Amino acid sequence: MNHHIGCALSHRRIIAEATVTAVPGCEHLVIANAITCTHAIAYHHTVYDTILNSIPADPVDVAIWIDDHLAIDQFYGGKLLRSAFIVWPVVATQASILPVETREFED
Repeated sequence: MNHHIGCALSHRRIIAEATVTAVPGCEHLVIANAITCTHAIAYHHTVYDTILNSIPADPVDVAIWIDDHLAIDQFYGGKLLRSAFIVWPVVATQASILPVETREFED
């Protein structure tokens, strides 16, 4: 087994169990302390220019960009975190992190 999997999941679990800060006036949004995934994502129009100006439009340049940023979620965590929110409780996930999700709406 790849040791990076366990390491990543343990860090994610720590974040998932941390006390979350609610967005004032929103029952199901909290302020993101970290961005670890980009599934079920929505974008506010105020970040369009930042994303379009930062991420190249062609695959060759994106491959070079990935060498610097590692992944899109890593980029968002460094560049967009101050304006990121998370739906709480979790309503969407990925198969690889499903075992560590708290799923309050599960049947």
